[in-house]
Amino acid sequence: MNAEPFDAGVKDAVLGYGLYLSGRMSEAADVWRRLVQESGDVDLRARTMLAASLAGAHRDAEARSVRVQPFVPNMTGADLFAALTFDQMRRPAGLQGRR
Repeated sequence: MNAEPFDAGVKDAVLGYGLYLSGRMSEAADVWRRLVQESGDVDLRARTMLAASLAGAHRDAEARSVRVQPFVPNMTGADLFAALTFDQMRRPAGLQGRR
C-alpha cells in the first residue's frame, strides 16, 4: 500500500475494500467512516461501503442511519473496484440479500 502511484485516498479505499472482503467489518467501517468524513459526507461510494461494513459487523441500527444513494462508479481507472457491482462486493462477506 505504500507504492507511489496512488494518492492517500486511493490507498485508503483499497484498504477499506480489502478489510471488507477479508471479513474485518469493524475495521473496514472505520476506514470508510474516515473517508466519508474527509469528503464532507459527499462520497457516495464510501457511504455505501460504510453502511455495508456496519451491517456486516452486525451494527444494523448504525448501518441504517447511513444515507445510501445510487451512484455511477468512476470507470476511468481512478476506482480500482469500479467494475465490480455492489452485490459482487457483498458476496464474499456473505451479505447477499441483507439490507
